[in-house]
Amino acid sequence: MDKIFIALNIIIDYIDSTKKLDEAEITNQLIDIGFGDHEIRQAMSIFEIQNFSGNPIYRTFTKKESSRLSNETMLFIQKLYLYGILEAELIEESIEKAIESSQNKVSIENFKNALLFTLLEARNLYFEQFETEEDFS
Repeated sequence: MDKIFIALNIIIDYIDSTKKLDEAEITNQLIDIGFGDHEIRQAMSIFEIQNFSGNPIYRTFTKKESSRLSNETMLFIQKLYLYGILEAELIEESIEKAIESSQNKVSIENFKNALLFTLLEARNLYFEQFETEEDFS
């Protein structure tokens, strides 16, 4: 689980730092760092990098969000929407968590942390549905 956490963090930073999303480049970067195939597949499965439909979605921010999110953070959120690699619900949940967890303007690092924890929670909920209970009778 710790390696998945680190891999997700690296992917989020990659998304922030790039203008063109390249799944092969992300994968190669993770391999170079020392991640195994299984860990890479688990981390990449959260993102839908090849799911871009060609219909970009622009997000409008409320007054409250505009006053609480830094410009850099709002640009990153727009990038997530434009790439179409995450479900909108996960991005929205991350925005809410970031705003709730900070008294000041939410920096991009604060938002990335909120996004990371939201993705991990979603991943855990996804895998919990496949776990079977042991029969002790």
